[in-house]
Amino acid sequence: MKKINFFSVIMALFVISLCCGTASYAQDYGDNLITNGDFSDGNTGFATDYFFITPENAGSNSLVPEGVYLIGTNPGAYHNNFVDMPGNDNPFMIVNGHTTATMNQQGVTNNPAIVWE
Repeated sequence: MKKINFFSVIMALFVISLCCGTASYAQDYGDNLITNGDFSDGNTGFATDYFFITPENAGSNSLVPEGVYLIGTNPGAYHNNFVDMPGNDNPFMIVNGHTTATMNQQGVTNNPAIVWE
């Protein structure tokens, strides 16, 4: 029985990968269809049935009762039962949910000939 040299197998695979490479290409995704999807522009670009509270005027229990929201970085600063996220610099929509209201809605034109990822 002939022994297989593990190092030789690894080197052969390495050489094959160098000469043959892997299939890779740059993908052009185009423009984002969602306006202000990262909330970096604050309270713009979407419709909602919720009541907006400005973070500057919000306190430790500002997101009470249900049906209110704000754009901020630390949920714990606005509701006593929300997790505290000090040091987060990325804004997001912080919502005290309500069962009958639309939270975040915007229209998007879709081209069915495009494959979306």
